[in-house]
Amino acid sequence: DPKDPDRREAYANALLDKGIAWEAQRQARKVVELAPDSAETHRLLGTLLTFDAVGRRFQNGYDFRGARESLKRAVELEPERMEFHFLLGETLSYDQYGNHYPEETLVEATEHLQKAFESAPFHAGVGLNLALLLWHQQSDDELKKLLPKLRLNQTSQFLMLALGAAENPRAAADRVTRTWQAANHQSAVAENVAVLLSSIREYDKGLKFLEALPKSAVDAPLERHI
Repeated sequence: DPKDPDRREAYANALLDKGIAWEAQRQARKVVELAPDSAETHRLLGTLLTFDAVGRRFQNGYDFRGARESLKRAVELEPERMEFHFLLGETLSYDQYGNHYPEETLVEATEHLQKAFESAPFHAGVGLNLALLLWHQQSDDELKKLLPKLRLNQTSQFLMLALGAAENPRAAADRVTRTWQAANHQSAVAENVAVLLSSIREYDKGLKFLEALPKSAVDAPLERHI
């Protein structure tokens, strides 16, 4: 039945899986026409519009305005849905050219990810993305409050991404050192940070992190990278 929004949604998702994003988006627009008051239909269209015509997400040429408008409408219709705030916050973290962390939307993106985090603090992507947004806004005080609430693997991944993607790794190393102190009970995180610091030849800073580890684990991380 072409008027059945559920069937059209399934068809749109199948098209995206095949890399035919432009047709998936056309079908999703039909779904919105059939069910304009459904938050799920706007979520579907907004999510699909984050892909370009051949199925690449957040690449130059994707419909960034349409994606934002659709996901904002989904949030308006069902503001209690954590996943809608997460998707909108994630989308606001990119500009129209696919550049990550545009200054003009970072605050709004952070607000939506914070709402998502309040509802689902252990969701795999929410805490990590929120930490990275705070990092790029230089919001270290808020970051220090957030880190102890994250799971060990989220904290570790955040610190590696923050330092690994920094334009000035040595300056970033100082920030990482200060920020990590909020989560210094996580010895496995200390080991990962020590490895990163040693990779940019910040050996003294790396050794300070290793002081938090058991003696049996002190030598191995730096030896692998010297």
